[in-house]
Amino acid sequence: MKRLILFLLVILTTGCAAGRASSLQWAFQDEIGEAKKLIDTGNRRQAVDELSMLLQMEPKNHEARFLRGVAYQELEEHHLAIQ
Repeated sequence: MKRLILFLLVILTTGCAAGRASSLQWAFQDEIGEAKKLIDTGNRRQAVDELSMLLQMEPKNHEARFLRGVAYQELEEHHLAIQ
Protein backbone atom coordinates (compact mmCIF):
# COMPACT_ATOMS: atom_id res chain seq x y z
CA MET A 1 0.00 0.00 0.00
CA LYS A 2 2.89 2.38 0.69
CA ARG A 3 3.99 1.81 -2.90
CA LEU A 4 0.53 2.85 -4.15
CA ILE A 5 0.48 6.01 -2.04
CA LEU A 6 3.93 7.02 -3.25
CA PHE A 7 2.95 6.28 -6.84
CA LEU A 8 -0.25 8.33 -6.52
CA LEU A 9 1.68 11.28 -5.10
CA VAL A 10 4.09 11.22 -8.02
CA ILE A 11 1.28 10.97 -10.57
CA LEU A 12 -0.77 13.73 -8.95
CA THR A 13 2.15 16.13 -8.88
CA THR A 14 3.00 15.64 -12.56
CA GLY A 15 1.30 16.98 -15.70
CA CYS A 16 -0.77 15.16 -18.33
CA ALA A 17 -4.29 14.32 -17.11
CA ALA A 18 -4.75 11.53 -19.68
CA GLY A 19 -1.53 9.87 -18.57
CA ARG A 20 -2.59 10.29 -14.98
CA ALA A 21 -5.87 8.43 -15.54
CA SER A 22 -4.21 5.47 -17.24
CA SER A 23 -1.47 5.39 -14.60
CA LEU A 24 -4.07 5.36 -11.84
CA GLN A 25 -5.87 2.46 -13.53
CA TRP A 26 -2.59 0.54 -13.66
CA ALA A 27 -1.93 1.25 -9.97
CA PHE A 28 -5.45 0.17 -9.00
CA GLN A 29 -5.13 -3.07 -10.98
CA ASP A 30 -1.86 -3.81 -9.18
CA GLU A 31 -3.49 -3.25 -5.79
CA ILE A 32 -6.54 -5.32 -6.74
CA GLY A 33 -4.20 -8.17 -7.66
CA GLU A 34 -2.59 -7.88 -4.24
CA ALA A 35 -6.02 -7.95 -2.58
CA LYS A 36 -6.88 -11.14 -4.49
CA LYS A 37 -3.69 -12.75 -3.15
CA LEU A 38 -4.60 -11.66 0.38
CA ILE A 39 -8.03 -13.27 0.07
CA ASP A 40 -6.55 -16.47 -1.39
CA THR A 41 -4.00 -16.76 1.41
CA GLY A 42 -6.57 -16.25 4.16
CA ASN A 43 -5.69 -12.63 5.00
CA ARG A 44 -9.24 -11.50 4.44
CA ARG A 45 -9.31 -8.73 7.06
CA GLN A 46 -6.24 -7.11 5.50
CA ALA A 47 -7.86 -7.48 2.07
CA VAL A 48 -10.98 -5.69 3.35
CA ASP A 49 -8.84 -2.84 4.69
CA GLU A 50 -6.87 -2.50 1.43
CA LEU A 51 -9.99 -2.65 -0.73
CA SER A 52 -11.78 -0.13 1.47
CA MET A 53 -8.92 2.33 0.93
CA LEU A 54 -9.10 1.76 -2.82
CA LEU A 55 -12.84 2.39 -2.74
CA GLN A 56 -12.32 5.67 -0.90
CA MET A 57 -10.17 6.79 -3.84
CA GLU A 58 -12.39 5.27 -6.54
CA PRO A 59 -15.90 4.55 -5.19
CA LYS A 60 -17.21 3.20 -8.51
CA ASN A 61 -14.56 0.49 -8.86
CA HIS A 62 -16.80 -2.53 -9.28
CA GLU A 63 -14.03 -5.12 -9.01
CA ALA A 64 -12.78 -3.72 -5.70
CA ARG A 65 -16.34 -3.60 -4.35
CA PHE A 66 -16.99 -7.20 -5.44
CA LEU A 67 -13.75 -8.48 -3.92
CA ARG A 68 -14.45 -6.70 -0.65
CA GLY A 69 -17.85 -8.43 -0.60
CA VAL A 70 -16.15 -11.79 -1.17
CA ALA A 71 -13.72 -11.12 1.68
CA TYR A 72 -16.57 -10.12 4.01
CA GLN A 73 -18.49 -13.24 3.04
CA GLU A 74 -15.51 -15.44 3.85
CA LEU A 75 -15.21 -13.62 7.19
CA GLU A 76 -18.88 -14.54 7.71
CA GLU A 77 -19.85 -10.87 7.93
CA HIS A 78 -22.74 -11.36 5.57
CA HIS A 79 -24.51 -8.07 6.29
CA LEU A 80 -21.36 -6.18 5.21
CA ALA A 81 -20.91 -8.43 2.18
CA ILE A 82 -24.41 -7.52 1.01
CA GLN A 83 -23.78 -3.80 1.38
